[in-house]
Amino acid sequence: MTSPVFNAGGIGAFVLASQSRRVDIAIIGDSNTEKDFGSGHNVGMRLGWASKVGVYSTQLFGMQTNGGYDSGSSAAYAMGTNFTVGSNSGAPSNLEPYNLWNNSYLASIGATGPALGTGIFAQSWQYNPTQGTPYNANSGGSYLTGIIPPGPSNTTSNNKMITHSFPADLTQELIWHWTHATIAGSAGYWNPTAFQGGFYPTMYATTQASTAGGSSTQWVDGSLTVPAGARGATGTQQPGSIRFLGTNGNNSTNGGIKAPVLISYQRVEVPAITSGISLHELLYQGGRCAYDAAKTIQAWSQLQMTEFFRQATRLQNGPPMMLIQIMHGGNDLNQTEISAGPNPQQSGQPGGYADNLAAIIIAMTNFWVGAGNSASNLFFMLGPYHPALSRIADTLVWQGSTYQQLVAYELAQQWVAQHYPNVTAVSGSQMMPGGFSQVANWLSATNSYDYQGDAHLIRHAYSRWGQMAIDSVFSSVAGGRTQTRYAGADGSRGTRVRANGADA
Repeated sequence: MTSPVFNAGGIGAFVLASQSRRVDIAIIGDSNTEKDFGSGHNVGMRLGWASKVGVYSTQLFGMQTNGGYDSGSSAAYAMGTNFTVGSNSGAPSNLEPYNLWNNSYLASIGATGPALGTGIFAQSWQYNPTQGTPYNANSGGSYLTGIIPPGPSNTTSNNKMITHSFPADLTQELIWHWTHATIAGSAGYWNPTAFQGGFYPTMYATTQASTAGGSSTQWVDGSLTVPAGARGATGTQQPGSIRFLGTNGNNSTNGGIKAPVLISYQRVEVPAITSGISLHELLYQGGRCAYDAAKTIQAWSQLQMTEFFRQATRLQNGPPMMLIQIMHGGNDLNQTEISAGPNPQQSGQPGGYADNLAAIIIAMTNFWVGAGNSASNLFFMLGPYHPALSRIADTLVWQGSTYQQLVAYELAQQWVAQHYPNVTAVSGSQMMPGGFSQVANWLSATNSYDYQGDAHLIRHAYSRWGQMAIDSVFSSVAGGRTQTRYAGADGSRGTRVRANGADA
């Protein structure tokens, strides 16, 4: 079988680095990025990388304030319940520009892209503006306690739990990292606490973090070290789960918070793991396409992205290095808007799809370099998107020839990989011999499609897909040669062998 990976050398340096040092990955995609609860590519791709190089940290997650999933966190590793807590507006004005999903701010800078407030970005924040006495978490009958503003009208909670399915041993020493604001003129605090949930929680570590500011309001980084030790069980699962919450879980008098409290990025590190990856959802837009992603990203500011890149790479042990994985193709066919890149054309056509990918690459590269990082340390992986059996008859023309729709987009991805540095394209339609129809029939025969249809996969299928994709990438990089596949709508295939990105 030939490889579905085109120009593996484009991310070869990243793959090799992941085996000896810490690196980070961010995914941009549609609803397949995080499908249902604890599923999607953010789980599958993470597991694929974990099987090769390990995972040194959870992804970035914040305290979601407006419903939806758990602020970009993988629900398989950091779960949330009852999401609506506090406020997502009214934060101190000098910190407000950091909130990517604040539509009033986006409008103020002239942003006009589609669905600017849609999706989950890792920097969602929790802001509790109410001044008052501390709210003490009450474990009576429930361990579902979180950062909750004082007062009976705000009784929902936000629970951070890293479960047994996290691909690292949770009995090791762990460090919870966060960023919160010190607010001028306040006397606020919160109580970062790590514990095992239950009617009587087992406390692993707790501290009190002051949010009191002096003459200025600013972001500060904080951390809580959780000593190594048994974590107990969650049902029959081992090593169990561990919760990271903003209130002291034993209902002590110094638990809870005293507002105002503003908390942003968080993640949990396994300090003993000095190589491997941490994977983050950068942009998740259900039902959207590459055009929507490009327009949304183009509306972000350098200020926002500089902080994102700082957060995503600050636990690395070498010069900042990131891989951006772009997972689009399932919602692009009917997009009639003119593409957002340097060669504008209809977005639903392969050329427009390629132009939108180029727009994302250009914008992210400019943000990365603008943050003071080396362009040579930013990499892109395009795909692999899974074939949908019901779409097998959909065709598009690419460079004068007719192909199945996804195949045409994959050939467009390959064009992008040829024309931009540090880019590799992985073709989902070519994941096994026989091309699109063979892969789609295999997904159907193995009951891998979601119950709602073939636009999505089931949970275990995302894990299998991620494993197949990363196996292919590592195999191609290790071999030093990549094989490019040109697949016709009838399933016929041709192969061009390339060495380090050039024709051999």
